[in-house]
Amino acid sequence: MRELLIVAVSDNHGSRRPVQWLQEKYQNADYFVHLGDSEGPMRWLNGYACVRGNNDYDPDYPERKVIRIGEHRILLTHGHRELYRGGKEGLIQEAQKEHCDLVFYGHTHLYSCEEAKGIWLLNPGSIRRNRDGSNPSYMLVRLNGQEVTVSRMEYNPGA
Repeated sequence: MRELLIVAVSDNHGSRRPVQWLQEKYQNADYFVHLGDSEGPMRWLNGYACVRGNNDYDPDYPERKVIRIGEHRILLTHGHRELYRGGKEGLIQEAQKEHCDLVFYGHTHLYSCEEAKGIWLLNPGSIRRNRDGSNPSYMLVRLNGQEVTVSRMEYNPGA
């Protein structure tokens, strides 16, 4: 079985360059996911599985999406609704309803990677501005069968 690479990004808030840069940098990636608040038309995210954030107004964006990658069912959501209703427990409940073992979400502008109740909760932070003062970030997720490996990456196009 071959390892699969997912590039996850969220909250670029009107800046198209970061999402293009990721596709250029990770041409070997198997999947690209965008977790909302691009603040641009869906065509900006060609090649990404994407969902609507609370600042996205293009009606073509789905509110959420369930995808299968390898042995995993994955819930993609911006997270603002689930977090408002129940914090991270709201994300877990939605994942359980959809029989997903991974949840990718955004909205908080804070990088987070944790496992709870057998479900991975993965937030790449914001590729524009993180609220904790850390550098803009995105996430690399490697899937090898049931094994999940997560890396926080900093967005620094000049490096």
